[in-house]
Amino acid sequence: MRTAACLAFLLVVAPAAAAATSKPSLTLVPGSPAHLRGAHFTPGSVVRIVESGPKVAIFKVRASQAGTFRLAVPPSADRCHGWVVQAIGVHGERASFGLGTTQCGDAGTGDTSK
Repeated sequence: MRTAACLAFLLVVAPAAAAATSKPSLTLVPGSPAHLRGAHFTPGSVVRIVESGPKVAIFKVRASQAGTFRLAVPPSADRCHGWVVQAIGVHGERASFGLGTTQCGDAGTGDTSK
């Protein structure tokens, strides 16, 4: 009887826990300096950041134990002429963020991972 109760509990709780897992996200946080904020990556893992625009740059950051990170936006980033940033986790988890060529400043910022 105890085994059946445990099995029933697992059948109810396991799918709910899987559904609650959030996929990785990457957002631009305005400020001085502006920074990128990543969330829901593998805790403590290295996340590769690939910046594409007029120039390509690659950075590595370590996610916190909560699976988050912050990275200051380099002053050389030309956010007014098309800019895409991808965050790629150690297990292949991905999130991206981009600005179109006609979008500049805070207007038109968006998460491209949807």
